[in-house]
Amino acid sequence: MLFYIDEMGCDNKLSILRGWSLIGEPSYGEVLAYQTQRRSIVAGYNYADKKIIALLEYSGYTNTEILINGLRNTYAHH
Repeated sequence: MLFYIDEMGCDNKLSILRGWSLIGEPSYGEVLAYQTQRRSIVAGYNYADKKIIALLEYSGYTNTEILINGLRNTYAHH
């Protein structure tokens, strides 16, 4: 079997890229000084049967242990 796997994470520390103000006036926005939440998703594509699989969704960062355990739990029945 051939799988393509990718990890993506996002947090709640967003920066405002666009704003509105009067001509010549700066545009201000409030942004958190630090992140307080993080969500990560590891998803894959099974090349053999052309299906997208969502392996993991969790809070925090991805490391090798999380990825390997997620793969084992997802494919333990195969």
